[in-house]
Amino acid sequence: MKKYFGSVALFLMTAAAVLSIVGCKKKEPAFEDELVFVEGAAFIMGNDDFSAGYNNRAHNAEVSSFYVGATEVTQADFEAIMGYNPSFYVGESKGKAVTEGENQEKRPVEKISWYEAVMYCNKLSESRGLTPVYTKEVEGKDETDISLWGEVPEKANKEWNEIKWNKEANGYRLLTEAEWEFAAKGGKLTSGKTSAGFDFYDDNVEYYVWAGINSKQLTHEVGLKEKNELGLYDMNGNVWEWCWDWFSESYYKKEAAAEKDTSGPAIADYRVVRGGSWEDEDETLTVFGRGSSSPHLPSRRIGFRIARSALK
Repeated sequence: MKKYFGSVALFLMTAAAVLSIVGCKKKEPAFEDELVFVEGAAFIMGNDDFSAGYNNRAHNAEVSSFYVGATEVTQADFEAIMGYNPSFYVGESKGKAVTEGENQEKRPVEKISWYEAVMYCNKLSESRGLTPVYTKEVEGKDETDISLWGEVPEKANKEWNEIKWNKEANGYRLLTEAEWEFAAKGGKLTSGKTSAGFDFYDDNVEYYVWAGINSKQLTHEVGLKEKNELGLYDMNGNVWEWCWDWFSESYYKKEAAAEKDTSGPAIADYRVVRGGSWEDEDETLTVFGRGSSSPHLPSRRIGFRIARSALK
């Protein structure tokens, strides 16, 4: 069974120490998020109790250590690097205005395509003297400079779908789906919760998540709800988060899914999104919940969070 919210195809099949990163330049004033170190480990990804709804059956997985943003990328973060703010939730009109007492600039950026998310990662890397992670082929040469990539396509585009990830680069990037779930669970500090720091069926859900129960159909300032065991905020709710992986309903039935640092199938039609959004009230708000969206389609329900590999 598929459940569609705008451009997002949600597949209901099986939802503190802050470290400065070695090699970073001085933090930009508008860049609010620091990165949290996540020690890698083997873990059980998925949950058989939810597999009928999410197709995220329990299976062995393993991730190397990495760093991840404590919050989703904010509107101020994005505009400071990219020079524009694509978000839907801007302005004073009804259904868009910031909730009283919250900071508009600290709401998560949304209504961005996957293409724009990886562009942001590269440009942020360049601004901090790091090696950009993503390359796109331009006239037969792999380029990291997004100014050479051309106009962001509004339709599915073969060249943009073949963007590569240089895993030896030290710059910013998106999480893999396995990294996302490991971080949402609390990594090695996990307490076994079904959602990020809480249990989905608990009475205290609203203290941890912006969702249909309390969001008033709006995004909210990041970092206001309770954090999970790693010190990460809004891993569930507020906005869905783009991941690197292509989405496959059957990938987690394959042996490749158990390989260390798996990053999903080679190609598909949709990219993975994780975590649920401000509108959800169902089990997409668990750490097992999976969603997907076309990489060229922006949505006011989707944002992202940055990561970096912990390279030796």
